[in-house]
This record gives sequence, structure tokens and C-alpha cells, in this order.
Amino acid sequence: MSATGKTLAGLCGVAGVPLAGLVAWNQLAEPWIAGLLLVLYECVVFMAATAASATQDVVRRRIEQLANFLDLALGRKMSRYTRVYLKWVAERNSYINTKDLTHTPGYLPELDGIYVDVGLVLGSESSRVGGLLPYEPIDRSGRQSIGVFVNNPQRSVCAIIGAPGSGKSTLLRHTALHIARRGKRQCRRIPVVVLLRDHALSIASENNTTLAQLIRNSVGELDIKEPAGWWEEQLRQGNCVVMLDGLDEVARRKDRVAVSWWIEDQISKHSRNDFVVSSRPQGYWTAKIPQATVLQMLPLRTGFKFVGDRTGCPVQGFGFAR
Repeated sequence: MSATGKTLAGLCGVAGVPLAGLVAWNQLAEPWIAGLLLVLYECVVFMAATAASATQDVVRRRIEQLANFLDLALGRKMSRYTRVYLKWVAERNSYINTKDLTHTPGYLPELDGIYVDVGLVLGSESSRVGGLLPYEPIDRSGRQSIGVFVNNPQRSVCAIIGAPGSGKSTLLRHTALHIARRGKRQCRRIPVVVLLRDHALSIASENNTTLAQLIRNSVGELDIKEPAGWWEEQLRQGNCVVMLDGLDEVARRKDRVAVSWWIEDQISKHSRNDFVVSSRPQGYWTAKIPQATVLQMLPLRTGFKFVGDRTGCPVQGFGFAR
């Protein structure tokens, strides 16, 4: 082998091609073979470096995604938002809503102090009648409380049907109050009450309105900021009792049907949560929820003449509007 060949082979060895150097120095290769091996080796090194760089980018992105996921999960787990929200629900529903009264009282009693548990019985479309008055239930002897139907290990979907003034909204508010106060001692500890009339337009006009975003808009800002994705996570885990009040109060029938379809979709998407929809009979049967068990509210047998709340203060003349 010539001196030029040996020199080139030596450079190949120095450049990182041990095989090329070994072959050349043992006079088993010509200079062009050493050069070819050098080129091939550099190609392999380049490809390996490129693959390693790409792998590092993928690993780095995965590590960043995992870190972000852990940050969000820990933030949702350790945040005080749950406690603040439950306190807000309890305070918001602790007293009777003066909008539900025929006149404004001089003394505002606590809801728990004057609340009378309404009876619910199973109903069906076959027993309904038209108009504003409630249809006659199948079996009036099977009176049940709402606690029988919601917040049980197996999820529940109910439609509470009642005449004007029968106490549908008050029933939902009282249910939310008790869930908020009981905390972790129940299957689902996050109560949600949404007035459908306040969100009907956005539901009917937008196809991508999510339940989490609707709840977020309904709740608004509390004392502390909601952790990112908190409502989505509560719904995913099945922690919520979602109460949608006043389907009949969506004025236009077209919008009411759109809201009904949206509710059906949310029930399917969030299948681990309880759903309760309230409505007057006529409004419900024009936009009914197929998944829902229909519950008829029984009228109170006696009216309010003179009652006192648990503090001993008298309360007179209260009449609920819905």
C-alpha cells in the first residue's frame, strides 16, 4: 500500500472509523475502501445523532406533558376550591328566595326552618293530561323523597314534573343545600343548580356548549380561582348531582327542544353523574328527556296558615311561585 493510502487510512481511524484504519494498516484495503468506510460511518453517525435528537425531543415533550398533568392533578386535589364552592352553594341556598314569594316578608327565614318535604311518585306519559295542571300520577300511595332517587351508588336521571307553585325550584335548592353541607359522606358531593332560562340562548345557538363551561358560567368567579379543568374532572369522576331547573321556562318551543337534545347529550357524555330536570307538565312533554324517570310532585294536603321556623320566629303567608 502506498504512503498516501496509509495516511488516508490513518485519518479514517482518527476520524472514528476503527475498522477502516485496521483494514488499511494491515494492507487489506485500498485507499478508496477506507474513504468509503469513512463516508458510510459518518452517515451512520449522522443518522444515529438525528434519531437520538428526535427521541430526546419526544421524551422531553412526554416529560413536560406528564409534569403538566401532575401539576393540574395536584392542583385540583389540593386546591381549596372544593371547600369554597360548597360553602358558596350552602350560603346561596340557606334562605328562601324572595323571588319565589307572592310578597316580600319583613323577616327572611332560613330555608331549612320552614321547608316542607314534598312527595314524589312515579308518573308516565300515558297518565298525563294537557294544560298547566299536573297529570294524575299512577300510584299516589308510593310517596317518596328525592333522596330515594338521587345520590345513590347507581347514577340516576330524573324529570320532576309539577304544577306552578308546587315547589320544584325550592326542592332543587334544598337538595343542593343538604348535599353541600354533608360533604364527603355521600356518593356525589358536588351539587349544581343551573337555571336553564339563563342559558337557553347559548345552548340553542351554539353546538359546542359543554356542561362544564355552562356550569362555570353559571357559578361565576368565587373567592379563589378555579383550578384548570376542575369542573371537567368532577364530571369525569362522577362527583356531581346536576340539577337543571325550569325546562318549561325556555319560552320558544324550538329552543326548548334544542335544550332538551343538549341535555340528552350531556347525560350520555357524563354517565357517572346524577341529573335532575324540573319542569311544568306542558313544557316537559313538548321536549321530554328519554333517559329520565318521570317523577310527579304531589300537592301539599294542607296550606300554610301560621308556622314558625327553627329559631322560634313566626313566619306567615308564604307562597312559593314555582
